[in-house]
This record gives sequence, C-alpha cells and structure tokens, in this order.
Amino acid sequence: MNGFSKIKLAFRFPPAAAERIRARLWAGFKIAHRVKKGIVLAPPPITVSINLTYLCNLKCRMCGQWRRNDCEVLPLEKLKKLVDEMAPFKPKFYLWGGEPLLYPEIGPLLDYLKDKKQYVIINTNGVLLRQFAETIVNCGVDGLDISLDGPREIHDEIRGVPGTFDRVMDGVSRVRELQRDLGSKNPMLKVICTISEWNQLWLEETLSFFNTRRYFDALVVNLGWFTTEKIGRANDRIFRKYLGCESVSWKEFVDALGEVDPKKIESFMKSVNSRRKKRSIPVFFIPPINPQEVEAYYSRPALPIGKKMCFNPWLNPEIKPNGDVTFCPDFPDYIIGNLKEKPLMEIWNGERARKFRGVLLERGLFPICSRCCGLYAY
Repeated sequence: MNGFSKIKLAFRFPPAAAERIRARLWAGFKIAHRVKKGIVLAPPPITVSINLTYLCNLKCRMCGQWRRNDCEVLPLEKLKKLVDEMAPFKPKFYLWGGEPLLYPEIGPLLDYLKDKKQYVIINTNGVLLRQFAETIVNCGVDGLDISLDGPREIHDEIRGVPGTFDRVMDGVSRVRELQRDLGSKNPMLKVICTISEWNQLWLEETLSFFNTRRYFDALVVNLGWFTTEKIGRANDRIFRKYLGCESVSWKEFVDALGEVDPKKIESFMKSVNSRRKKRSIPVFFIPPINPQEVEAYYSRPALPIGKKMCFNPWLNPEIKPNGDVTFCPDFPDYIIGNLKEKPLMEIWNGERARKFRGVLLERGLFPICSRCCGLYAY
C-alpha cells in the first residue's frame, strides 16, 4: 500500500504489526522531511477516515459521540464519488462513528469499496456484528477494530446497555465461523480496550480472557484520550487568534476517563512486557510509551509524551457525517472544506488546509494535541 509491499510486511510480521509499520514507514519517508522544511503541501493521504454517523446504539461512559443530536449522513452516491476519487492512491479507508454499522447503506458501501480493491477497516462496538457478518466476510473487509472494555459485567456497565458483551462475542463467533467456511483470512480482528477508572482493576483478567479464547488477532490497549478545562480554554484562545474559529469539542473529553490510577496501569504494562513472548495474543499500547512515562501521561496532560509534531494533517483527512473535512478525529473544530462543495483532493491542499499546517509548523503543537489520538497514530 502506497509504495510499500503488503505481502512482504505481512510475511515478516503479524498482520496487526504490519499495519502499524506501514503507517510509520510512510510517515517517516514521505512526511518528516516536509515538516522539517516547513512544506504545507501534502501528498495524497495514506488513510481516509470516514465518520459515517454520530448515531450509536450504546451509551459508553467515556465517549461523547452518542450525546450528539446531529443525525445527518452523506448519501451513498457521494461516498462512491469519494472512493472513485481516492482509489488510484490506494489509501486505507477507516470507517467509524458513532456506530458505523448503523449507516443506512453500509452493505452497499462495503461492496463498492472492495469492488474497487480498497483496504478497509471498520471500527465498531460489535453489537451488530452477527447481522452484518456475512456481508463483512463475503466482500473481504480487511479488518475489524472491536471495542471491548473487560469481562462481561464490566463491559456492559461501561457501555450502558445490558447484554452487550454477549452480543459482541456472538457476532465475533459468527465472523470466525464464516471465515473457516470460506477459507478466508480476512477480516483481521483486533480488540480495542480503552483504559478508564471503571475497568482498570480488571485489565489482567481481560487479557487472560483474550489469551484463552482464540477469537482475536491482537489486543490494542488504549491509554485513553482526555483533557482538562484549562487546556481546552488555552486551545480556544489560540484557535480564535490564529485560525479564526472557536475550539469547543474538547468539552466532551474533560475528565472522560474518570480517576485512573497511574501505578496500576504502570504495573499492568510491566507485566505485559515481561511476559510478551509467552502469551498467545500480540498486545499493543497506544500511545506506545514506556511504563515509567505512565505517571506523566495521566497526571500531566498538557505534556506531550515523545511527540513534538502531529503528522496527521499531512496523512489523514477526517470526514464527518455532514461532509465536513478536518484533520482532527476527536477535535473537529477547524474545517478545511466540505465534500458537498468540492472533491477531497481539492480540499486536501486548499487554502484552509495549508493555513492550518502553516500555523502548526510555526507554533508547534496546540495545547489540545497532547492527548489526542491523531498525535500518536503514526
């Protein structure tokens, strides 16, 4: 993908690792020198992230998506035009939400993407997996990122809907059954487990569950995205001054993880690292920090950990359900254009996109960037 052989990387590394390595190689070879030289123009994206809908069938304690009232979605024909435009560049299409399987025409969209031989990953809460399992496996979706927060009772409490865990695992079981019947390796199944106050005591039990059941190809432990009122207000002042817009989306992430105990997380990370070769499922931490940095991650949220620049604006457009295009998945305050008005590649290096990259290069990271997922994606 994008000049790097999927076959060679997949042969040498587990699929989940190969996916991350491709992204890091692309960022290193194609973007780092542009940032160093102050170049505001970007090559075609390596990833196109599409937030298909804000609608969600769960009420997760650490998520603000389901609280939004905007039910607008892009029509299928508009998304097909986007796929046609981007297909020659062969990016990864990352579909998320809300809950992307609630998008009214998700089946036809997946069929169209795979007919065009595009690499597709769906980020889902997994509740509707059984309903869509045949579509996902038959059309050849490359990966599923499935959110699970812990054992049954813990997961259901965090997700706000009883019975959620069992429905997810039933759907996963159906996907694996169809894969066996068809002799298909796709989709790759990754667990995404976000650490919070409400599951931090059950992390070892969670890992043990996935190690004893061979449902998943990798476990991604997310240390979580959050901010503070002070950081958010500082970001708002800078956005008003340099970009001419408000910054308000951070309000949904203030104290979003509850009271996380850094010592517990540090201990868990050390335990995972000490037994890494013995366990059956690959474990990745995002951000990939060292255990000794965990204390600073949670107690000093204004301090970026190991990152001095965000490459996301040169790599990954984020498309919102109403067609707005932004660079920030969690903080979509600055809009660089709308797909209803212009094609993506015209927006990608348009005036507003170049302005944002220029301000980022001149000032460095914005206050809100320190715990944003986009900062640590590449």
